[in-house]
Order: sequence, then structure tokens, then C-alpha cells
Amino acid sequence: MANEQTSVTRVAGCGELPLMLDKAPQFAGQYIDSLEERPVFPSEKSLRAMYALLEPIRSGGTDCMAAVYKS
Repeated sequence: MANEQTSVTRVAGCGELPLMLDKAPQFAGQYIDSLEERPVFPSEKSLRAMYALLEPIRSGGTDCMAAVYKS
């Protein structure tokens, strides 16, 4: 239960949360529109990028919009 409260507090503390939620349909639409162009299996480059994301879980939060636009 304590973890749930911490998660809610982090999300509620994001001042740009309404903006992020407003953009969610746009992100979903872009994803759906690009499905025909996406390969079924990931490329070697994609796999390397995925493995680059492996990192220890941070104890602090991350700005929600920075996380969405991180590339």
C-alpha cells in the first residue's frame, strides 16, 4: 500500500500531467498509423537500443514529459 501512495504522489506531482494525458491519443494514433511500416521482428539496431535502456531503477522520480520525449 505504501508503494501505491508513493506512485500516486509522483504522478500527481507532475505539473505537466494534463498535457501528457492530452497528447496520449496523438501518440497512440501515430503508433497505429505506423504499424504497416513496422517490422515483425526487431532489428539488431533496435535490440541494441533496447538493451541500452537497462539500468537500475532510480529512487527518485522523473519528469513525465521528459520521459515521454526521451529518445
